[in-house]
Amino acid sequence: AVYGAVFFEGVVDRPISLFSRLTLTKSDRQVYVALNATTLHILDSATSEVLFKLYYDHFSWLYQPPSVNGENQFCCLWIEFDSVMDHSLSVAKQLQIFSKQASLMDSLINHHVAQINNKAPQVEDSDRPQP
Repeated sequence: AVYGAVFFEGVVDRPISLFSRLTLTKSDRQVYVALNATTLHILDSATSEVLFKLYYDHFSWLYQPPSVNGENQFCCLWIEFDSVMDHSLSVAKQLQIFSKQASLMDSLINHHVAQINNKAPQVEDSDRPQP
């Protein structure tokens, strides 16, 4: 679950169906990005439904600030993860989360990953071999 998580607001693009293209339906989905010590959760902000969760060692991420030349006016966080299709075929998927808080998400993910990497098993003095 999302115990102990910090919540951020964001927007992701929904997959556009043929009907949506024909009717020009808006394809953005408002989401919450919940980050706790072990996982990233994406929740639908309208229904609070968990759309998916990923452990930090199961995805890579990239913070993208707004571009200087104006092409990309919003900062975003890119998430890349593997998705298993047809029982064995693994496909890399990307999710772009637009948010004014993307830099904070990036910093918090970096912090949690550093904490996880620093929790390597410590050897007690009493467990060390004696010379």
